[in-house]
Amino acid sequence: VVLMLAGVFVGLRFGARYTCGFVYGMDDWVLVAALLCLLVLGGFNLTMMHYGLGMHAADIDREDLFLIYNYLVASQCAYLVALLLVKTSILQLYRRIFPFSRSIQYTMYFIVGMMVVWTISILCLSFFRCKPIHNTWLPQIEGTCAGSGPLWTPIFNIITDVAILTLPISQIIKLQIDRTQKAWLCVVFLLGGFVIFVSTHTFILGMKVNEIDITWTLLPSRTWCAIETSAAIISACLPTMGPLLGKLNQKIGTWGSNRKANPTPTELITIGGTGAK
Repeated sequence: VVLMLAGVFVGLRFGARYTCGFVYGMDDWVLVAALLCLLVLGGFNLTMMHYGLGMHAADIDREDLFLIYNYLVASQCAYLVALLLVKTSILQLYRRIFPFSRSIQYTMYFIVGMMVVWTISILCLSFFRCKPIHNTWLPQIEGTCAGSGPLWTPIFNIITDVAILTLPISQIIKLQIDRTQKAWLCVVFLLGGFVIFVSTHTFILGMKVNEIDITWTLLPSRTWCAIETSAAIISACLPTMGPLLGKLNQKIGTWGSNRKANPTPTELITIGGTGAK
C-alpha cells in the first residue's frame, strides 16, 4: 500500500508540474529513479517472504535460506540507493527554489557528497564485512564477520533528515511575505519530519534483529525500510503540491459560487413554502 501511495504522490507531482506549465527538472527525474528503487526493494522483500522470511531459520530449506540471504544483500543495496536518490532530489529542489542562495548551494553539495561517501562505504561493508566474503549471504558456514554496518544507516538517515528539513527555514524567514505565509511555508517543508520518526523506528527494529535466527527477526525491519523510503518520497513531493492544491481550491471556489448563483430546487424552499420538484 505504501509503495502505491508513493507512486501516487510522484504522479501528482508530475501532474502539478504539467498543469502549471513548469519544466520538469533534475529533481523530478531523480525522484522517479528513487521510486523505481523502492519498487525493486518491495519486490525483494516480497520474494524473501515467499522463500521464508518471517519464519524460523531452522524451518527453512537450505536452498531457500541461501536465496533469502542473497536477496537480503540486494535489498539493502536498493534501500541505500533509494534513500540517497530521494534526498538528492530534495536538495535539487531546494537549489531550484533558492537559486541565488550560496549557503543552500554549498550545503547541498556538502550533504550530497557526504551521503554518497556514506552509501558507498556501507555498500562495501555489506559485501566485504565477512571472511570469506560469501559468508555474508551464507552465515551458516564457518567464518567471521565484522559488526553490522547497515544497522547504523538509520542513525545517519536521521542526521541527514534533520539537516535537510531545516535547511530552507532560514531562507523562508528572509522572504518578503507576511508571517502567516512564512509559517505556512515552514509547516509544508517540515511535514517531512514524519520521516525522522520512521527512521527512528527502523533503527529500533534493527537493534532487535538476531543474526542467529535472522529470518525470524528481520521481517519488521525490512518492512519499515520500505515504509521509510515511501515516506521520504511522499515528503519530497509535498512542497510541490502547492500549485495543484491552488487550482483545486480555485475550482471548489468556482463551484461554490455557481451553487450560490444557481441554487438547486431544494435550496429554494422557504419557511412555510414547498420547493419545486
